[in-house]
Amino acid sequence: MKLSSALSSRGSERSLQHIFMVPILIALASLSGLAAALLGDGWFDVIGWIGLGIPAAVAGWCVYRT
Repeated sequence: MKLSSALSSRGSERSLQHIFMVPILIALASLSGLAAALLGDGWFDVIGWIGLGIPAAVAGWCVYRT
């Protein structure tokens, strides 16, 4: 199999939006979780735990997959 056909079958023609969407969403979850945890108490703490837990869960899932 040629390298060019292998690359095209793996989806090498993805747009930048498709490539960076998940990392941007993870960064936004981290940022909102951190801001919520630092700015308030009560429900802000819950939002902070969720916002900071999402990137940790994604990282754990990636480690488990490999």
